[in-house]
Amino acid sequence: MRAFFALATGLCLVASTYVIQAAEIGGRYDVVGSNPGNQGQYRGEVVIEPQGETYRITWTIGSDRTEGTGIFRDGRLAVVYQPDNARPGVAFYDLRGDGSLSGTWVVHGGAKLGAEVWQKPGA
Repeated sequence: MRAFFALATGLCLVASTYVIQAAEIGGRYDVVGSNPGNQGQYRGEVVIEPQGETYRITWTIGSDRTEGTGIFRDGRLAVVYQPDNARPGVAFYDLRGDGSLSGTWVVHGGAKLGAEVWQKPGA
């Protein structure tokens, strides 16, 4: 019986950690990324806005703006996005212990991955 309560308590702590993390991922981030095939690096800003059970993700890189929709589960953020006048894509990020997100992305039909790290300003 003790083992059951210990397991149940542990599962509740893990579940509550993910709920807290989900609430905390909203906000502005500085983004540093690299294009697929090491075709250059870029910097910009990403904004994560909670939208019910999903998240609205907006990238601003120079004068380009890209919007996407994300789902956050188990410490991971999956995003589908559509740049203006370009192919849609998908991205996948892991929430790291310091509150940053690190992940990879690809455009529809792409064969190589790009990479990004999102860090809260001043962190």
